[in-house]
Amino acid sequence: MVHRIGAMSAVGLTRARSMGPLVEAVVQCGASVERLFARAGLPSRLIDDPDHLIPLRDQLALVEHARRELGDATLPVRLSSDGGVNVLGPFAALLRTTATLGDAIDCASRLINRALQTATKMQIARHGRDARWTYHVAEPVEFGRQANELLALGYMRDLVRMFVGKDWQPEFLVMPGELMAQVAVEQALGVGIARGAVATLAMPMELLDAPNPMRTTGPLRIPPSLPDEDDFVGTVTELVRTSTLLDQQARVDWVAKRLDISSRTLQRQLAMHGRDFRTIRQAVSCERAHALLAAGMRVTEIAYELGYSDPAHFSRAFRAWTGRPPQRWR
Repeated sequence: MVHRIGAMSAVGLTRARSMGPLVEAVVQCGASVERLFARAGLPSRLIDDPDHLIPLRDQLALVEHARRELGDATLPVRLSSDGGVNVLGPFAALLRTTATLGDAIDCASRLINRALQTATKMQIARHGRDARWTYHVAEPVEFGRQANELLALGYMRDLVRMFVGKDWQPEFLVMPGELMAQVAVEQALGVGIARGAVATLAMPMELLDAPNPMRTTGPLRIPPSLPDEDDFVGTVTELVRTSTLLDQQARVDWVAKRLDISSRTLQRQLAMHGRDFRTIRQAVSCERAHALLAAGMRVTEIAYELGYSDPAHFSRAFRAWTGRPPQRWR
C-alpha cells in the first residue's frame, strides 16, 4: 500500500550514481572529499554504494558545493563528459537495449522517475525541423539547480553520441536563467547556449531514426522502482536506508532534515499512516542483516555493522524480528 504525503511538499529522490566522477574530480584538485560530503550533509560511504537513494536537492547541493569548492563553473560539464551516460548504471543499460535514438529518448523519458530519479520530467517534441529534448526538475529548489541542468544536458548529449558518433554536437542548448560563467561553459561544451524556460537540447529531427550501433541483448538487471515522490512512508524508508551509511542506527533527525520538516512532524506524519520511525528502522535493519548473512558475513561483523556494541544484543534482536537466531537462519 502506498502512503501518500497529502498536504506536505513531495521530495524528489535520486540514485547516488554520479558520485564516482565527482569524487575523482575533487581528489585530483587536492580538495577534501569528506569535507565536501559533510557540507552537503551526506555520508561519504555513498561512493561505494551508488544505488542508494538520496534527496534530489542534496545531490544538487553536492555538485554545487563541489563547483564552488574547486572554483570551477564548468565542473558539471566535465563530470558528464568524463563519466558519460554509462555512469548511470542499470538505467543506462536499459537505454542500450533500444533500437533507435528516438526509442532511447522515449525510454529515458518514461523511466527516469521509476529507475533513476523522481520529481523530474523529460520530454521530446518536434519544433520545425528540430527535435527538442527537455529536462526539468519539478521540485522547487534553487541551490544547485543550474549545475544539475548542465550535468543532465551533458548526459543527454552523450546518449545521442552513442548513436551518431562521439564528435556530434547539438544544434544548440537552452538553459533557464542567467548562466554562471557562460563563456567558459560554452567553451567547455563546444556549443552555444541560449536562454529559455527549460533546459533543452536541440537536434535535427532525422537523428531520432539513427540505429543503435552497439545494441545489447540478453538478461538485464532491472533497477528496483523508486517510490513515488508523494509516497511518504516509501520515501522515509529509503532515507532510513541511506542514513545507516552515516550512522549505523538511522537517526530520525537526519531523515527529518532531508524532508525539510521537524522530527516531531515526521513522527506525526508516520503515525497518520499507521507507522512509526522505530518500526521502519527495525525493518531496514532486518533487511540489511538478511543481505549480509546471505553474503556470508560473520554474525559478529554484522552486529557491529548494524551498530550493536554486543553481538548478543544483535542475536536477540534478530530472533525477535524473525523468530530464530541468525546462526539458524543461514
